Amino acid sequence: MIRSFTEIILASDTIETIAKHEIGHALGIGHSALISDLMYPVINRRTNTDISGCYIHVVYEANSWKLQESSDNNDDLQHPSIARVRC
Repeated sequence: MIRSFTEIILASDTIETIAKHEIGHALGIGHSALISDLMYPVINRRTNTDISGCYIHVVYEANSWKLQESSDNNDDLQHPSIARVRC
C-alpha cells in the first residue's frame, strides 16, 4: 500500500490559536459569527487570539447550574436557567 500525505508546517502562534479555539469547545463554547473572533470556525489574519472576559463569563454561566442545589435538597442537577449570555 502506498501512502501519500502532505506535510503541513504551522507557526507556533497558529498552533496556539487552534489550541485556544479547541479548548473553548471543550469548555462548552460554540462557534461565533464574528469573523475576527477566536471562536469563529476558520482562523484568518483578522482572528483575535485574546480570551475575553465574555468567554470566561459564558463558561461560568454554562456550568454554574451544575453547582446549584435543588430546591428539595435531593442532589438532582438543575437545568440551566438561561439559554443565552450577553456580553
